[in-house]
Amino acid sequence: MEILTSKFSVHNLDTTDLVALSGAHTIGRVQCGVITNRLHNFTGNNGQSDPSIEPKFLRTLRIKCLQGRSLTARVNLDPTSPDSFDNDYFKNLQNNRGVIESDQILFSSKGAPTVSLVNRFAKSQRKFYKAFAKSMIKMGKSISIG
Repeated sequence: MEILTSKFSVHNLDTTDLVALSGAHTIGRVQCGVITNRLHNFTGNNGQSDPSIEPKFLRTLRIKCLQGRSLTARVNLDPTSPDSFDNDYFKNLQNNRGVIESDQILFSSKGAPTVSLVNRFAKSQRKFYKAFAKSMIKMGKSISIG
């Protein structure tokens, strides 16, 4: 979690920005190569998976990203509504269905300030949209063009 927050803080982005901008993962896909260790080799021991993944969802991901198969196969970042920009991404995190580890950690890090933000955005799509727009503008202003 510290790595994520420090990468954002370098650009003057806070925890709310981190969570809101992570919500962009409500659309898009990721190659299996990005998540294969999380599914098949999380602890460095072959066959172990990230224990934060909901078991039924883990089985689904393992089928789509078979070990030893093409690492370029893709899975939806938001399995619920992959082609809609909505707050389902946050609902997925609440149900331990975050595809990328850095997404799921926003909700699975007990006591982290990100947990309440995930809950807020999962509960209110309007609050997510408002925070996302504000954070996008803030991020755009923090990037210097040289």
